Amino acid sequence: MKKLALLGLSVFALTACSTTTLKSSPPKKLNDLKHICIKDSDAPKIPQFTKLIAENLTQRGITSEIKTEVSASCHYALAYSLNTNAEGLISSAKLRLSSINGDYRKSLGETSYWLKGDEEKMRVAKTGLKGQVDTIVNELLKNN
Repeated sequence: MKKLALLGLSVFALTACSTTTLKSSPPKKLNDLKHICIKDSDAPKIPQFTKLIAENLTQRGITSEIKTEVSASCHYALAYSLNTNAEGLISSAKLRLSSINGDYRKSLGETSYWLKGDEEKMRVAKTGLKGQVDTIVNELLKNN
């Protein structure tokens, strides 16, 4: 019984130390995902954030445009929210991909990201903001 309790405590301790930096519900494969309108803020916390998203999309063969207002003419829209740390990196972010049909918007998937844990912080120290953005976008669009 002591061995079982010790094993359970060990598993709990390991779980408590591990970090989960991504939580996602990515959209299913979208065969017509060729262009995305990226909704930006009038006063973004990280001005280059949407440009880095657009670069990632371009590498995937997806064109994009950055707008402060997404119109009904956009078939797919990517909206985001984020918080930054003192170094100007993302401390947390959420990206949501939606389809637009007239005035109707339907959420297709989203990814949430948190910068926590020493291993993740060391990785980000090497890859910087671009590495963070690529990680988030790649997770959101992993099925496409």
